Formats: sequence, C-alpha cells, structure tokens
Amino acid sequence: MEGQGETLLDRLKKKLEEGEIDQAEYDKLYSKFDNLDLLDSIMGPIESSSTSGQGFTKIKSGKINGPATINGDAEVDGSLECNSLSVSGNLTIRGNLTVLGKSSITGELTVLGDARFMDKIAGSGSIEVEGSMYGLKTTSLTGKTRIGDDLINDDLSLISGTFSSTNLKSTGTIRVSAKMNVDENIIAKKFECESGSVTLGGDLRAAEVYIFTQLIQEDTPEPEPGETLGDLVNNVVSVVFPSLINTVKGIFDIVPKKFSVSNNIEGDTIKIANCTVNGSIVGKDIIIGPNVIVQGEIRYSNSIELKTQSTYETIKVD
Repeated sequence: MEGQGETLLDRLKKKLEEGEIDQAEYDKLYSKFDNLDLLDSIMGPIESSSTSGQGFTKIKSGKINGPATINGDAEVDGSLECNSLSVSGNLTIRGNLTVLGKSSITGELTVLGDARFMDKIAGSGSIEVEGSMYGLKTTSLTGKTRIGDDLINDDLSLISGTFSSTNLKSTGTIRVSAKMNVDENIIAKKFECESGSVTLGGDLRAAEVYIFTQLIQEDTPEPEPGETLGDLVNNVVSVVFPSLINTVKGIFDIVPKKFSVSNNIEGDTIKIANCTVNGSIVGKDIIIGPNVIVQGEIRYSNSIELKTQSTYETIKVD
C-alpha cells in the first residue's frame, strides 16, 4: 500500500499533475521547501492496519508530522522521525528512528540503525536495534530486547524479560529483573538487581549498587529491657510468619539466580549477594552477603560488613 507515507514532494507533484498549481508555482514551492529541508517530510499521520498475508505497507523515509501507528506489517525504506509511535504489529526501519513523543511497542520493532526516544517508551514486545538506543525519559523494557551497541538512558531504566547489549549506561537508575547479557560495562548513578540472571563482560560502576539484597539478613535486634530472648523470638515470629504465608508464592516467583561480573564492581555504597566477581570490589561502604565469590580484593574506605563465614582479602584504603 503506497500513499500512507506520502511526502511533501509527492503532494507537490500531484498538485502539479492535477492542475491545482502551475509550473511556476511548483518551482517556487519546490525551492522554498527544499531550502527548509522539508521535501522528504511525510504529511500527516501514518496508520497501517494490514496484517500478515493480507497486505504490506511500504513507508517512505522522512519525517511524519503526526503519530505513527502500526497494527500490521510495515517497512520504512530509510530513516523515520515521528511525533509518537505505537507498534502492535511488525515494523522494520532500514535506517535510524527518532520518536519525539511517547512510544508503545507491544508487537515487533526492528531498527537497522540507531533508535532515539525523546519521551517515555514502554516495550513489552520484541525490540531489536542494530545500533545504539537512546532514551531521554523512563525506559521500560519488559519483553525481548536486543541492542547491537549501547543502551543509553538519562532517566529511569526498568528492564525485565530478556535483554542484551554491548554497554548499558544511565545518568539515573537502572532496575533489573531480567535474563541479561551485557558484553562490556554497566554504568549508572544507581543500579538495582533483585531477581534474574545477569552476565556482565566488563565493569559495574555506580554510586549505589544493590544486588539481591533481599538475601542479606539484618542483624538480630537486641531484646528490650525486661524482655527475654524467647519473648523477642515469639514477637518476631508472630509478626513475620503471617506475612510469609501470604507472600510465599511471590517469593518463589522472584527467586534470583545469579549475577556474574567479569571485571570489577566500583561504587560508593555496595550491597551484594549471590554474586561472582572475577575482579575486585572497590567502594566506600560495602556489605557482602551470602554466596559471593570475589577473585580479587575488596577495597573499602569507610566501612565493611561480611555477612558470611567466607574469607576475603579486604584492604582499607584512604
């Protein structure tokens, strides 16, 4: 189906052919819009409702002065810029993608170049970007996501489902509960992982690092004056036990698997469990929970707590 991706140049030619404008007017308008780099702009919204086996929408590359809604199968023959994007079908872009407004991906999106999302993106379907993916606001990826190069975000990144990229970077918080593979580094202001299986080929660097912290038990509180240890245990059980009964299914649903770092973990506050670090851990305040293997050193400048009987090489630094 052609026409749904009609450019400004297409429309000018059509008006000339139908006699709505003469050649002089055409030449004048062509020169004006060419100077403004608008000839390839796509006029109006694009909507594709075709389904596989019933048609295919071919969209010309350019700018869309409106939303792009893809419910069926569609392909852009180059780069695309639009005000908003909704994909419940299958969209392939053979260039770069820029979305100025919000994006919702419940179907399949494939971008052969870079993808830039200037507003919130919610991706519960399949997203494949051969280049890098940029998000300026909250990026929620809960389906299957594969980024050939880097995912770079300036806000909150929520990642679940399955995810892979070369690097993962954020000036805000990265929150993970996914089967994740990052070839090189994860860099963020704050990094949280409470469930899933993560393999990292480089360093993890963040001001705050929290990995499987629900597995780290806090110290047993001291009894109140006049209260025996038995009283304390009974009181704790009476409060905690009903809560455990009510949430036992949820606990099994979020049982974490593993977190593996090929190089180092670096941060200010680091609290980790169920983690293998083939390099060193370097931070200010560090808490090491159960099932943590560190091949290198643990260097801290302020405090360290070891919630396990394992032996580590710890070094206090200035």
